Amino acid sequence: MAKIKTLSGAPADFHIPITVHELDGSEAEIIFTLKGRTLRDWHPMAVKRMTEDANMMIDAAEERDKLTEAMGDGDGGEDAQPKRKKAAKTKRLEFKEQEAQDVLQKGLARSAEVVLEVAVGWDLEDDFNAENLKVLCSRYPGVHQQLWEKYDTRIRGNRLGN
Repeated sequence: MAKIKTLSGAPADFHIPITVHELDGSEAEIIFTLKGRTLRDWHPMAVKRMTEDANMMIDAAEERDKLTEAMGDGDGGEDAQPKRKKAAKTKRLEFKEQEAQDVLQKGLARSAEVVLEVAVGWDLEDDFNAENLKVLCSRYPGVHQQLWEKYDTRIRGNRLGN
């Protein structure tokens, strides 16, 4: 067992492996180097991130409600379903390629931000930067969430052996 010599300074950076799933069903591992932080440093950042994510979900729900109202289902009464079916027959939604790409790019940028908040490197040959993190998050959706959860667990003291 290692001996603690001092409590001054920031905790040392540490490594966490993240399992990714290839399209063929095989698994691979990426080892990230994560920032050493105290709970006092981490907690406000984590709460801020969770608040921002919750607000984004609320915004998305409000947008969905606006779309539903535009389709004629604004009152939510008993006859709401027939109105929706009727409106769907008379009013079609339009797919907008650029808007879809913008939403995707915004999501990938957000995922890269999440990783950059907790990590400083990885064991891949590719440079550790925002653009490559977007590629990673596009190729392996959910990897940012997995990393965030493992980091949060480690910082909060839920370590192996506890």
